[in-house]
Amino acid sequence: MKDQIKLATSALVTSLIFIAELLGGIFFNSLSLLSDSFHVIIDISALLMSLLALKFALKEKHGEDFTFGYHRIEVFAAIINAFILGITVYIIIQEAISRFLYPVPIEVIPTIIIAIIGISANLVSMFILRAPHSHHEDVNIKSAFYHVIGDTLASVGVIVGTTIILFTNFYWIDTVIALLIAGILMISIYRILRSSLGILMQKSSIKISEFRDMLYEIEDIEAIHDLHFWFLCSHIGIFTAHVCTTKEKIDDFSKISNQIKEKLDEKFKSLNIHVTIQFEKMGEHCTCDLSHRDSLTCPLDEHEH
Repeated sequence: MKDQIKLATSALVTSLIFIAELLGGIFFNSLSLLSDSFHVIIDISALLMSLLALKFALKEKHGEDFTFGYHRIEVFAAIINAFILGITVYIIIQEAISRFLYPVPIEVIPTIIIAIIGISANLVSMFILRAPHSHHEDVNIKSAFYHVIGDTLASVGVIVGTTIILFTNFYWIDTVIALLIAGILMISIYRILRSSLGILMQKSSIKISEFRDMLYEIEDIEAIHDLHFWFLCSHIGIFTAHVCTTKEKIDDFSKISNQIKEKLDEKFKSLNIHVTIQFEKMGEHCTCDLSHRDSLTCPLDEHEH
């Protein structure tokens, strides 16, 4: 089964879970079930963003102005999703406070039945998204798989809490579970924003100094400057660097370039890394410094062999 079909089918199944839990929460007065339905939105969004990213990644043609393609659409979609979820969390907390003050009885048995249906559907999604047959596991499929696992655990919490209500009539437990799910949503929102804004700000996921030292292990590299690593989207990295060497032949440049790519592949096995290297002679004048200094000379004293 192709990855796009897996994601689309899982998104459809998860959407049915959302509708069932949303309507169940409204009609049976279960705030925890209602909260879990909004937690499912994260899964749906993650699945659709993964599908969108995969679709655009496979798109061969794109506008001439978009030289890197449309990969960052998923980042903007994630930020929009985070803000929508933020509004949802506010509504859940507001309703939870109201129910603490004025408890509302819930329909326990129907709530449990719908939560069980939700778990069953999640298990179907997990089966659909199970590891691909190929050796290289797609990062989008893996991410969506773990999202569905998280929602399954949230549904288990709803069932456990509602079962306790069945035997104790402590309806405030439903509100507590709703607040716990709201807390999970807040953590998810924080992680989504941290990751998405980090990508937009071109934050490096590695310690540049440590990676520079690792590159110095490559023979014939005398010095490195203007080293940058950032993410174009969640699964594509961009690496650029100015490499100073005493070598002058194209074959030597290709050899050094391939060795750098191999080290990047070792470091980021599941990512697609776009590598751009500018080779320079030792002491050659360079004006490509982002700190806007007047000039930059390849640093002879930056590293000693």
